[in-house]
Amino acid sequence: MLRDDIMPLMQDPTGQVNADAYSTAQFFSKVCAARTVSAGPSKDGSTYAPLCELCGEASGVTSPCAGNQEVNPYYDYTGAFRCMDDESGDVAFVKHTTLDDFNQENGLDKPAGDYKILCDSGCRDYKQESWLRDECKTGESASNAVVAKAGFTDGNALAAAAIKSLLNGGNGNAPKVAAKAINGNKNFFWGMSTDKIVNVEGQTFNNQFFQAYENFREIRNSDMTTVRVCISKGTKESCQNALMRAYGSSSLRFECVKVTDNADEECLQKVKNQEADVTIVGGNELFAANDQYSLAAIVAESTGAELGDASYYGVALTKRDKCQTVDGANVGGSITGLNSNLKGMKACHTGYRKTSGWYLPVGKLSNKADGIDFDQWAEEAREEGVRVDAEAVEKFWDDNVCAPGTTANGPKVGPNGQGQIYDGGDGNGGLCKLCKGDCSGETESEPYAGYAGALYCMDEKNAGGDIAFVKHSTPVDYPSIKKANQDPLTSANDLSQYVGICDTGCKTLYNPGGSYVMENGRPAYETCNTGKSASNAMVARKEFVDTTAYTTLLAAMGLSSAQSAAINAGGEITNSEVNNLIDEGRTGLWSADTERLYRLANPKTGFKDFFTAYDSFKEIRDSDLADGEEVKVCVPSTSDELVEACSSVMNAQYGGTYEGKAISFKCYKGDSDENCMRRISEGTDHITTFGGDELFLSHEQYGLEALVAESYDDRSTATYFGLAVVKSDKCTDGTFTGFNKASLQDKKACHTGYRKTAGWVLPVGKMLQGDDPIMPTVSDPDGQVNTDAYSASQFFSRMCAPRTTSNGPSKGGSSYAPLCDLCQEASGVVNSCAGNQDENPYYDYTGAFRCMDEGAGDVAFVKHTTIDDFNAQLGTDKVKADYQILCDNKCANWDVYRTDSTCITGESASKAVVTTQAFKESDLGKAARASLGNFKAAAKEINGEEEFFWSASTSSIIDVADQEFKGEFFQAYSNFQAIRAADALDAGEIRVCISSGSAESCATALNNAYGGAANNIRFSCSLANSDAECLSNVESGQQDVTVVGGNELFLANAAHDLVAYVAEVVDPQIDDANYYGVAVIKTQACTAGAAFNKETLQGLVACSTGYRKTSGWVLPVGKMLDDDNIMAQRADPDGEINGDAFSFAKFFRKGVCAPRVVADGPIKGGKKYDELCVACAGDCSAEDPYAGYGGALKCMRDNGNSRLAFVKHTTADDEGLTQEEKSELRLLCADGCREWTADNAKSSACSTGKSASNALVGRKDFDATKKSNLLSAMGLGGTETANVDARMSNAEKSALVNEAQTGFWSAETKQLKRLTATDAGFRDFFSAYDQFEAIRAFEEFKDPEDSSDIAVRLSGLPEDVLAAKDSNSLSERQRYNAWVGGFEDELEKQLEEECGCEVTVTVLEVTPVNRRRSLLATSADIRSRASGSSADNSKKVTDEINSSKKFSIGEEEYTASDAKASRAETTVETPSSPRVVEKTEGMHDGGVAGIAVGLFFAGVFLTLIVWFIVYKSKGGRGLPDCVQQSQGSFQRMEEMKYNEYNNPTSSTAAPLNGNGRV
Repeated sequence: MLRDDIMPLMQDPTGQVNADAYSTAQFFSKVCAARTVSAGPSKDGSTYAPLCELCGEASGVTSPCAGNQEVNPYYDYTGAFRCMDDESGDVAFVKHTTLDDFNQENGLDKPAGDYKILCDSGCRDYKQESWLRDECKTGESASNAVVAKAGFTDGNALAAAAIKSLLNGGNGNAPKVAAKAINGNKNFFWGMSTDKIVNVEGQTFNNQFFQAYENFREIRNSDMTTVRVCISKGTKESCQNALMRAYGSSSLRFECVKVTDNADEECLQKVKNQEADVTIVGGNELFAANDQYSLAAIVAESTGAELGDASYYGVALTKRDKCQTVDGANVGGSITGLNSNLKGMKACHTGYRKTSGWYLPVGKLSNKADGIDFDQWAEEAREEGVRVDAEAVEKFWDDNVCAPGTTANGPKVGPNGQGQIYDGGDGNGGLCKLCKGDCSGETESEPYAGYAGALYCMDEKNAGGDIAFVKHSTPVDYPSIKKANQDPLTSANDLSQYVGICDTGCKTLYNPGGSYVMENGRPAYETCNTGKSASNAMVARKEFVDTTAYTTLLAAMGLSSAQSAAINAGGEITNSEVNNLIDEGRTGLWSADTERLYRLANPKTGFKDFFTAYDSFKEIRDSDLADGEEVKVCVPSTSDELVEACSSVMNAQYGGTYEGKAISFKCYKGDSDENCMRRISEGTDHITTFGGDELFLSHEQYGLEALVAESYDDRSTATYFGLAVVKSDKCTDGTFTGFNKASLQDKKACHTGYRKTAGWVLPVGKMLQGDDPIMPTVSDPDGQVNTDAYSASQFFSRMCAPRTTSNGPSKGGSSYAPLCDLCQEASGVVNSCAGNQDENPYYDYTGAFRCMDEGAGDVAFVKHTTIDDFNAQLGTDKVKADYQILCDNKCANWDVYRTDSTCITGESASKAVVTTQAFKESDLGKAARASLGNFKAAAKEINGEEEFFWSASTSSIIDVADQEFKGEFFQAYSNFQAIRAADALDAGEIRVCISSGSAESCATALNNAYGGAANNIRFSCSLANSDAECLSNVESGQQDVTVVGGNELFLANAAHDLVAYVAEVVDPQIDDANYYGVAVIKTQACTAGAAFNKETLQGLVACSTGYRKTSGWVLPVGKMLDDDNIMAQRADPDGEINGDAFSFAKFFRKGVCAPRVVADGPIKGGKKYDELCVACAGDCSAEDPYAGYGGALKCMRDNGNSRLAFVKHTTADDEGLTQEEKSELRLLCADGCREWTADNAKSSACSTGKSASNALVGRKDFDATKKSNLLSAMGLGGTETANVDARMSNAEKSALVNEAQTGFWSAETKQLKRLTATDAGFRDFFSAYDQFEAIRAFEEFKDPEDSSDIAVRLSGLPEDVLAAKDSNSLSERQRYNAWVGGFEDELEKQLEEECGCEVTVTVLEVTPVNRRRSLLATSADIRSRASGSSADNSKKVTDEINSSKKFSIGEEEYTASDAKASRAETTVETPSSPRVVEKTEGMHDGGVAGIAVGLFFAGVFLTLIVWFIVYKSKGGRGLPDCVQQSQGSFQRMEEMKYNEYNNPTSSTAAPLNGNGRV
């Protein structure tokens, strides 16, 4: 299995267990592999419990790890077979004769047909022809053999005699039976089943005789210390061979892991994920190793002893004659130093984001005045889809640059975030203009790539560069590192011609012969360079530094005691072996110029001391933060270092292009969990991660939603399970019978921590729930301890539930001794209430498990992965078989929780990324969601902070954005609510639900205003997504009260059976808690005849406070619908739009602004209806500038004299209008315009209606004491009304009536009024109840049976009118509405005059048509209207319709029938209910017969045909007769023409007049 990669080889993290044993235990769910050897399975020769776990299931076993069958029946061949046959195990690994041996040993006759052999290709029968097949053998092992020293048989007569004797006279003979068992010891010399002896003297040992030799070697190799090396170059085989030859020994072996070519970051990821131990990287990847992956550098390479610290220097080289001065002497060139003077020159970089070729010089020049400016080019970089540093460098060199190659995500960002070459789009710009080949990073196809390439680029005579950014040794090394496509240097015999550009001036760095120029005994390049950087280094996890593998590896390199050593380890490694080690292209290890290796001091903490160019690298990496739109991450910490590291890691791991959008990540300091919740809810930041109680609170109090979440154990759901775990013998002896009161009460309980999820919220929440809870709810009589904590302390005999939260377990967030009592039993405990394991070993998951396992406690409340986490943390080998979990009515084996939901305390949501609903739905949010859906291990630990973004046990990420938070995602929400409900039972707590503001601001304001010991109440607030959710929460008992108004206040009683306790009074001049709706226009619009009537209203643009808002919608719409002479009821024929919305939009032809949506409208399902938005200033949401009272008033005041605002009577004062400004406005009343005064507003002529103000609502059974205390606190204890600021300071009042912040009283509130909390009292208070009911009833409005509705579809309109239909211009839309409205009015008028058919005409659709046909086809449905209708009349009309009269239009004949319209030879299927006549092309001038009515405009462009679909008729004249009588009128209407066709210069459609012509 190890050789075929079926079972991965895994090293025990503690180093105590042999790798083959540890790997097997991890691979199988249970194992029986008993016995010990001298060095295994634990390295000291002791047992390893996981290998014996399955043996414990044998009947009669007394020692499951023993290597004999007397105490372990599952030992040996026949024992392993028995283990499988008993069905304890699933598979037995035995030899081919075992079935026969088992039958013989036990006197049985088990048939071979009952068993199968596992083969590579499947299962085969248990018989010889199967086990002889190679695919069916696990291996072919040599049998027991007689062995002797090599050469013993060579010409040795004694040996020959011995062989003959052992063969018992001849090859293949039976052995001497007496040698099988001696002195009772079976299998002593020969095996008991041996039937013959074979001579194998001539066979090769490890091939012919011992064919399973490699299997044994694999096992033995696994016992050695193994170091896994990840490489991104060369081959796995070459790497392993080089390492084994150079460093391998009997105690050290190597495995190489190969990733994608040149993908060094993949190796870093594997080291971080423990899939490899070390890798060798340099430059950008070496920086990332520490900055993003928190790895340690342990050994570094060096090109020479003179460097001393395993670093090299970057240099900027140019030719001597290009400098103004060299070594202080004037030369006459233009280069004055590393400064802005270099702009526009030709630059040769080794490659994009290479160390000496990019990071060092670009980082340095970016810190110079007028140097490379990242900020200046950030926006252009974003537009072009390239990294900021790439764009800035291109602009600095004015395109004269060669910086070839790519990284994983740059320099150009591809469509999926991948790095692409940046060639400017035409191959002649970007970073490639100066390049000679394909601008790739491969020297074979780009001669200017790499160190030699950059120097060659600068040196080449034709099209060469001015500057080369390389490392200090490049000119000296050039002859040995240049490739075939790179020419020799032009000054190869005089390297002094290549000078270094210093901060000021130039300097000679090389002597003519190639040696370094020295200054004061040190190389000159040390004072003239672009920076000093670490060379390539071997990096590992910080934990690796503490292992045996680390010390063994250093010893093999000659670094066990020395700081440095030659690459040949002081002669221990041959030149051939060294050449393999430094052949980087073939082995992926040390680079070619490596001469020495350095052991780095303080590998865990000293990275920056070694990597001195860290700041230059960070400058470049941080420029990535400007790429793309920024996703802001809130860090709940006060550490500036952590925030800085977070930005670097998160952006590097998750920045890029997703969902077609470039994004970057930046972290901001949030100080605490709750502050991060607040910052995100307010939009200051976008995301953070929370789990457990904090995740619950982020949704419950701040309304945050989950975006993506962790998954563990490679499960497909973002959840984990809570378990109640006990020792098995506690179930056997009857101490526990399940998760029930009898078993749990008075026991000693071990919890992970107070208010921790699996350790407290799930089990305690489960025990507190139900009509007959397991744990009774008991409040602290002194009111000092949270109810859940006090109840648990009374229920259990002793507890260990350490840690405190911001408000518990004792009020104020202090500890509560009874919860820490049991923690004192831990060995080494310092602080029994501490929430960390350093001071309290029984804290957290593994601590709670230890508490139970050591016998201090009886039961541990943990999660399903805890036993594995415990073993991994403490290096133990605890097995699940020793424990049981408590189910509702039984004890069960640990893993039963997978299939039996009664065996869990709850299933909790895992740690998740949380955000607001608005961000989740935004384009930036969708891109962030796609990016974060990829698990990156580097985000687990940042800057030493473990489990920073993702948890340590995370294996993958699940997208949960579309899951309901309280349902599919957070299934244990009710457990958390049960805990919070217990809090609410604490004396005087009132739970308030709000749908705006923040929960913290709400609670602070209410407690300051009304709370405190004097009033014996306190408040907690929760933020919901909507008023509707608050009403549901109050109704269900999750919260106690909420403040709502308008439609939601109506629904509070009508739909949720709530009552009102207290109402706002916004105008003390009115003697009750009501207000009046009014219609307001400008004084200048009050022309003669202006009044609240159809003619005036239809000439105005309507500004409403919002759809279904009270004074802005319900009152005026209700009033207009109630008057048949103002607004007709219309129904959307498609049934998608609520009737009130459809009617309102049709009525106000000049335009409407009625922003916001509610749960069921204006389009069903809570969608926006565009026709209500044409006059709005923003997105038509509740945040539109024209939304609300002030918004509606602004909509009217800021836009000429043609607008009308529906507001409440106090709006002018509420918005702070001066008396002069108010005088410019008038109330539109039934009898004309009036001044805006309170008396006029209250009059029936001017008021659109009277409605209740906002009110505090709750359940009818709300706690009487709390309600009484609340009323008293509000000043309403003995009076009906009180000022809202009674008994409070101005600051407290300001906070209280700030609805946007607290979600409670509105800003206009002057007084409060106590209400009668009954249904009758609610209706008395809510005077507009009937109007709201009418609006709700109208939601599903279908035309009443006593009316007719004609729905018309028009085609062939004038192009300018048709274009106006979809215009964004309000004036254009008004022209279209006037045209269509005029048509509707004229057709209604004609039908009324000619046949008394009182109908409503609605144009549904307007489309263009082929002008040459001069056709305007319409279809219409008619319902007759007749007062006093009767069944007889209905039957008469129906009979006449069904008489199948023929009629003709043009040359075509039609027959009207009940279900269809047909030509003589063709049937056209139609819906069964209406009568239909349909024809839309090929029509000519002609009359109308049957139920069809034609409208023909005989102009050049327009012909109308109106078709009527008849549903039913009641009374009056029969509809067909009516139509026939009016036929002449419609024939006259054919002559109608629009003036604009006779007069093309007319800019607007002429109004319709009453004489049948236009």
